[in-house]
Amino acid sequence: MHSITTVREGKSLADALIQTKIFPDLAAEMISVGEQTGALPQMLNSVSSFLRRMWRRPSPLLWR
Repeated sequence: MHSITTVREGKSLADALIQTKIFPDLAAEMISVGEQTGALPQMLNSVSSFLRRMWRRPSPLLWR
C-alpha cells in the first residue's frame, strides 16, 4: 500500500511512513509528535535536517 492511500484512508502520516519501512523509526516518531502537537511543518523541517545528517554518516543503529 502506498503512503498516499494510507493517509487518505485516515491513518496518520507517521503510520503511513512506518509501513513503507523506508524511514528510520526515529523520523516517523518525530513526525508523529509534529502531527499530535500541530507543529507538523516545523517537525518536517527538523526531520529533514536529521535525515540529511544521518545519511552523511549512516549508522545501522538508527535503521530498522
